[in-house]
Amino acid sequence: SFNVPKKLAERVENYAKELGLNKTSAYIVLLNQALTQNDMQRNMPELVNYAKEFEKLATLMKYNIN
Repeated sequence: SFNVPKKLAERVENYAKELGLNKTSAYIVLLNQALTQNDMQRNMPELVNYAKEFEKLATLMKYNIN
């Protein structure tokens, strides 16, 4: 059991109704989504670095092939 502001609880209830879920499942889905998004944001700098390295390799390969 935990305390949630009334407006937030109402939003979760509406979300649950829209998806045909019970409230507990809605909280689980929303918490999982939030934590996944948080992980993605934390890892974003590393992903950007990988993209930059990939771009460099692609450029090198382009000039090596021609």
